Amino acid sequence: MESGDNWIQFALIGSAGSSAKLSRGKLVFVQPDKRRAVYERTDDGIKEDIVLPSRPASPLIPFRFRHSGLKMTARRDGYHFSASGKDEDLFWVKNPSVVDANGKQGGATLSIAGSLAIIRIDDKFLDEAKYPIVVDPTIVATASQASPAGLSIDRHIVRSSAGTLVFFYQSGVGLEYKTSTDNGVTWSSATAVSPTTYNEIDVFMSAANDIYVTYRGNGSTDAIFFRKLTYSAGTWTTGAERTVESGGQSRRYPSIVRESGGLIWVTWLHRVGGYSIRVRNSNNEGTTWSGSTSLGATNSYGSSIAVIYQTRGAVVYEVNDTRLDWRRWSGAAWGAAQTIVSGDDYDDANWGSLTVTSDGNLHMVHAQQDGGWIRYAYYNGSSWSSPLSLTTAAGDRYPSISTDGTRLWVFWSQYVGENQYRIVYRKYSGGSWDTGPKQLTGSDEDTFAKALTYSSATVVSYSESLTANEFLGAGAAQGWRADDQSWSYTLPFDFPFYDTTRTSVWVCSNGFLDFTSNNADYTNSTAEMAARVMICGLWDDIRTDLSGQPGEDIYIYQPDAGSVVFRWVAERYSTGEPINFEIRLYDDGRIKFNYGSGNTNLSPTIGVSDGSGSNYELSTYDGAAILTNAQTSSWTRNPPSNWLDVTTEAASTSTGDVNLFNANGDALYAGSAVKFGYVYFDLQTPASASVVPSWEYWDGASWQPLTLSENPGYAFTGSGRVAFTPPADWQTRSLNGSSSLYYVRIARTAPVLATPPVADQFTSVRNNIQPTSASMDTSSIPVGWSEGVASPYTVRFAAVPLVDITLSIIGTYDRSGTFHGSPPFGVDFGDMDPVGSPYVVGAGAGVYAAALRVTSDSTWDLTVQADGDLRDGLGNTAPISNLAWAFDGSGTWTPFVNAPTVGPILTGQAANFPAGTMVYFDYQYNVDWMTTPSSAPYGTTLMYSAVQGS
Repeated sequence: MESGDNWIQFALIGSAGSSAKLSRGKLVFVQPDKRRAVYERTDDGIKEDIVLPSRPASPLIPFRFRHSGLKMTARRDGYHFSASGKDEDLFWVKNPSVVDANGKQGGATLSIAGSLAIIRIDDKFLDEAKYPIVVDPTIVATASQASPAGLSIDRHIVRSSAGTLVFFYQSGVGLEYKTSTDNGVTWSSATAVSPTTYNEIDVFMSAANDIYVTYRGNGSTDAIFFRKLTYSAGTWTTGAERTVESGGQSRRYPSIVRESGGLIWVTWLHRVGGYSIRVRNSNNEGTTWSGSTSLGATNSYGSSIAVIYQTRGAVVYEVNDTRLDWRRWSGAAWGAAQTIVSGDDYDDANWGSLTVTSDGNLHMVHAQQDGGWIRYAYYNGSSWSSPLSLTTAAGDRYPSISTDGTRLWVFWSQYVGENQYRIVYRKYSGGSWDTGPKQLTGSDEDTFAKALTYSSATVVSYSESLTANEFLGAGAAQGWRADDQSWSYTLPFDFPFYDTTRTSVWVCSNGFLDFTSNNADYTNSTAEMAARVMICGLWDDIRTDLSGQPGEDIYIYQPDAGSVVFRWVAERYSTGEPINFEIRLYDDGRIKFNYGSGNTNLSPTIGVSDGSGSNYELSTYDGAAILTNAQTSSWTRNPPSNWLDVTTEAASTSTGDVNLFNANGDALYAGSAVKFGYVYFDLQTPASASVVPSWEYWDGASWQPLTLSENPGYAFTGSGRVAFTPPADWQTRSLNGSSSLYYVRIARTAPVLATPPVADQFTSVRNNIQPTSASMDTSSIPVGWSEGVASPYTVRFAAVPLVDITLSIIGTYDRSGTFHGSPPFGVDFGDMDPVGSPYVVGAGAGVYAAALRVTSDSTWDLTVQADGDLRDGLGNTAPISNLAWAFDGSGTWTPFVNAPTVGPILTGQAANFPAGTMVYFDYQYNVDWMTTPSSAPYGTTLMYSAVQGS
């Protein structure tokens, strides 16, 4: 592609022998292997489609790349090219994504290094995809304003009868829309609708594909406006802007519907002294509007959603933060208000969403203020159902509901931490809701599989083991009978705890020892334990001053010169159940927790901590409700180490904190099972000055500099995010005994730092908020959302297939009988020779080689293929036909086949959503005399696929 004297060039490697044609401004290459490469110049960059008709042998799509000496900048949204010394972009190569024939999205990354550009597609997606698949960008737009995709109460996505998606969003300079004719894989250039900079927008599409838009205007003229976009021959013409309401002191949160007879309804929040929900109608396509009608009083946070129910307009609205009411238009007047739910504080302008299914039922989801639960209810024509909780997780919010006429999808933002949300959804099909939310945002957005700190100073940690019960039940009563009180005790020996020797301790009635404080707090938590120097044998709200059991007190006993025992005879504060347990300290640093009778109805914190916020260990018994005569918990000190595992602390703000970069050269390692390109740091204590961080990744041989494309100056002086393009040569590795992961290393290079940073949490989860979906769609379920912490914000999109088919490996067995219940799965036949052939894993019913679960809300087929003959890595091969499968216990063997041939296993299987169907297999291997003996194991990869039934 050229711009004046400047150009960039991509050449798909392996395209020799391709045929080429120019069609409608697109250059299409058809390769000998039937892959198609489609290139198109757009207003804002280059768009490329790589169409794969079947599963490729490799997940990599390589290009030869050249340019005319341009400046190339890697950013979060792809690669930008500008002339030397200038900031204006000449070309923009967008980040890719991948979508299959069912609209299911997968992950893909683009990396450009020197003369090589590589797109890598997730292997798991390639295994499960419905072909053909298309690789292409999925970002709809960027914006300078937060929440550009709008509010969850509004609809911003519609689809025409011809299949064209239309997505309205706020760019920061005005209301715009883009269209997509390929289910959201690619998007058109933007079309402006209004210069308003508010994101309070609602749209409705008629049966004639005309689009009706209402929105809030700017500034002191924040009137409610309307425009009609008239459809003709696949495009829309924007009509004149009409004023719906300009009176009163303020107007907000408009919503719009149109009855099939042509009557348009617009509702909004209106203020004239007090606040109310008002409505107007138009019977001439918005040219003129009726007088306004007040549907009900509310407060400044009230908002409404208009919907067509039984051919007439209806409105659900929030009343004074305490209830949701609704009213229906009869054709002549608005019916009386009816309360749907009450007694809760609802989430202001993001409280919920509505849709109507083909059976005439009206469905609603609604959320608690600031998150905490999302509930569902429906109206069957006479009454509302009781609300059903779809999630009760703290912080979950922004629900949006959609339907294909019979099934339901509910999307929301799942809270991970401050400015960290994932888009998830639950589905209703065949009379049941699925068992839990599925993540719509990528697998690269997650808590880290491993987080480690490396310090120049060594740290001491503890390990726990469980042994036979050693409860002693002896000792002398100390007269320490109280509620929420601590007593000082001088130890009979020097006690090494972590890296400090202790000579005295505070003994608390609430079931713990503290070496630095007499704080007798009864509100136990992991975070508080992590911040204190404590030994918590059973920290709970307990007391030693009543008579729930005989002899309530704290007892001390010294079985020998090298140990001392503290024993609690106590009861639960609120319910009175007896508590009996001991903490035993040894002069070599060992610790034991012994448990006696009682100990029920607990909610304890159990573990040890050095008080740093990040160096602590929780017991296996932490949080256990019952510890009656439980095994003894034994703790031993580990040798000092420079490494500290902070995985648990990094994942959540409710656990301990992570001390970062205490000294120059200290480093943080964040590892994931998949490549990631984003990290958000929620800091409890900002650094007093820049830590001057270095960012690196592992290329398989050494640590290499990592270029940040977003917020490259981040210095840990406050909470913030960074983004980067995952390098093509990024390799996995193990650190400090971890599994093999993709690690990023961040090291401090600042020689002097008065206050190092302390992190509450850090993850690779972006700020994905306020999903908006189409009210009804029978092609796929389109959903968009806003992403970003600071400008530029991003409008993102995904299409969820109507048919939901998932395949999970439940477990595998080796011939030796070893079971694998988690990845990596495999079946090991062990040593074999032709004399004993054939060899079977899973001989006999109930004993299997592999177990799968398939879940589908449609008929389904199951297929399997191998990725090649068996190889030993030394150059020897054995034919895949030597390996065969049979349904468990059947004894009917079928040889495996190599890709691209597909071996059908099951066809036309019935829908089984959400319970699923288990399928069990036996494997047989025939060692023939032609197989070359080898010191290395032969192996291959078997790929099972569940697809919609033909």
